[in-house]
Amino acid sequence: MRQDGFVFKSGDLVHEKQGTRIAFEIKERLGFDFGLNIKPVSLFSAEIVFMKIDGGIHAHIKNAHIDFEFTCTKCGKKYTEEVYVDEAERVYFFERRKENGDVFDNYYVDLKNMTIDISEFIRQEIILHFPTIPVCSSSCKGLCPICGADLNDSSCSCGKLEPEQTKPLAILKTLYNAKASGTEKKDL
Repeated sequence: MRQDGFVFKSGDLVHEKQGTRIAFEIKERLGFDFGLNIKPVSLFSAEIVFMKIDGGIHAHIKNAHIDFEFTCTKCGKKYTEEVYVDEAERVYFFERRKENGDVFDNYYVDLKNMTIDISEFIRQEIILHFPTIPVCSSSCKGLCPICGADLNDSSCSCGKLEPEQTKPLAILKTLYNAKASGTEKKDL
């Protein structure tokens, strides 16, 4: 079995007996577009074990990690964070499955070229392990909601917002009370 990026030549393993395993160490550059100004800044590194099973090949990834550049949702600064996937696994089937399931969650060995492409598997696992809310540090103070100053670097003299200023939907209570009392204006 040979590797070309995230595509593995599986011909050797396809013809082996059930239970045969082949292991690889991967260090590859990701060529995926993650959008939202998120970009990888290091190589993707992982251990992968392929095992022949009845009807397909089982792919098991361990200790996968890569560094990404994220934008902090509080202060807007770029920062680097490691995305780590402890373990993930997927089965690549030899033939199309007839079971009622998610057709987009079935993966297949390309029997014509005798290859397994794990790039989509890797992309999905990485996205699942992105931080839910990217923040540069737990102590990030963010930006001032009035003047936009970065509160991590300096303080501002805007002061604290008054309760009316922090409730943009407060007008709805006024409108509701006007409708309930019958004093609302009706447009013709």
